[in-house]
Amino acid sequence: MISKYQAQKQVVQYWIYFGSLALLMISLPTSRFMMTLSLVFLIANWLFAGGLKTKFRTFLSSKPAVAFTLIYVLNIIGLIWTKDFHFALQNDLLHKLPTLFLPIIVISSPRLSPKRVNLLFSLFIASVFVVTLMGLFVRGFNQGAGFREASPFVPNVYFCMMLIVAAFQLPSLVKIKGTSTRIKLLSIVLSLWFVFYIFFMRSLSGIVAFLGVLVLVIIKSKYRQLKLTFLALFILLSGFFTWLFVDMYSITHTEVAASSPLPTHTVNGNMYSHDTTHILRENGNLVYINIAQDELARQWNKVSALDFYGADNANHALRHTLYRYMASKGLAKDSLGFSSLGQPDISAIEDGVPNYLYTKWPGVFIRVHQTTMGLYMYKKSGYSQPSWSTLTERLDLWRSSYIAFKHKPLLGWGTGSIHVAQDFGLAKAQSALKGKGMKPHSQYLYILLTLGVLGLLAHIVLYGYFVKESRVYKLFMFNAFFITFAINFIANNSIESQVGQNMFVLFSLLYWIKSSKPIHDTNYSIP
Repeated sequence: MISKYQAQKQVVQYWIYFGSLALLMISLPTSRFMMTLSLVFLIANWLFAGGLKTKFRTFLSSKPAVAFTLIYVLNIIGLIWTKDFHFALQNDLLHKLPTLFLPIIVISSPRLSPKRVNLLFSLFIASVFVVTLMGLFVRGFNQGAGFREASPFVPNVYFCMMLIVAAFQLPSLVKIKGTSTRIKLLSIVLSLWFVFYIFFMRSLSGIVAFLGVLVLVIIKSKYRQLKLTFLALFILLSGFFTWLFVDMYSITHTEVAASSPLPTHTVNGNMYSHDTTHILRENGNLVYINIAQDELARQWNKVSALDFYGADNANHALRHTLYRYMASKGLAKDSLGFSSLGQPDISAIEDGVPNYLYTKWPGVFIRVHQTTMGLYMYKKSGYSQPSWSTLTERLDLWRSSYIAFKHKPLLGWGTGSIHVAQDFGLAKAQSALKGKGMKPHSQYLYILLTLGVLGLLAHIVLYGYFVKESRVYKLFMFNAFFITFAINFIANNSIESQVGQNMFVLFSLLYWIKSSKPIHDTNYSIP
């Protein structure tokens, strides 16, 4: 029997607990600082509530929770053979602390009702929606803003994962008895908005993850019409992106032969400069030939407030943007070629657009073109220029990661040794990325490099045990969430940052609560 004071105290602590989780959900797409603050509130409230012995006993009696926290213990064990103890403490162990304490707090705190869990997801979805509006504003009104600025607070790779989860979670939240048809239709519209925003952000990994979840919908759907609709959508999107990639690959890998011999002077008698050794092409045309720089500079400075020798609005050297843009049209870089440009071309060049086709294409076309352009430059340079696209950087990092992995395959290089291992591989591969402090851009490779094959297998076994024992795999939304992360793990270090780590751990636990009967026994519960 507890006293009235104790009962009031427990209610206050419950609401602090729930409020902290709510703040964390809202903060995922908006603020790293507020994420940290919400975690501090959770820990402080849990400690001040007392009864730690009982709480730890409750935690230890839960096999899924113990399995989850043992994932963190793997990283502690990896300190034994680490090559960088300081980075291990400052980065790996610090960022992954939610894996250790969130399962303990959740399992030993009052169980959240399904209504409360749904409210947490609703707050998350509302926060994601607000950020999309803010990102749209940034892209629309901030001169020179790139597609990555469509996610103004967190890296776009994480925001895309949130968009996928929100798009599929929202309709399930309104499938409650008594919900009006208007609300259900609104949820579908918002879900479609989230899907559109993934494409608006030009996130290739996000698009692939979205297609992966579509496959899950096709497999799991009980309704034949819905299954056929999503199957048709999957086929259309897959076919479209296959065609788009092949078409862009053809455009970027076509080589237009330069005139022979190359002209020596412009029609005004000024001398051309030619650099036929520079491999950069736009629409097949060599960029650094037929350049009369002083003549072109005079013409440019007559029509633009931006200096020819200065920067464009995207902070690139303007003259090089101009060279590329004119080459994309097959023009000589002189006064005669410049006379073919109109005011829309001038504005595009000022904004840092390097190819006239970019003014005609939607964003996804541009992103795929940039990716295949990077592949061309990477291959043409003898694999010495990986920085032309994020894909070629990843290919170079994966190649060097494999070299480092082969050196220490069983146990890896140790927790926190990612830069040591990566630089070892980059040096062996003679990569231009050496010394830039880059990680492998693959969660699977990250674990293989730091903890080896045994470490990766242990991660899979422990998380798999959590999934099996908690029976969370029976929940569609958990499977959609897991597929999103599993696909994202291929090309990103998704749980090596604060945002990815918190989202992965918190959502795993919340879906556990949603999928089960009371996951633990507590002295009280708030309805």
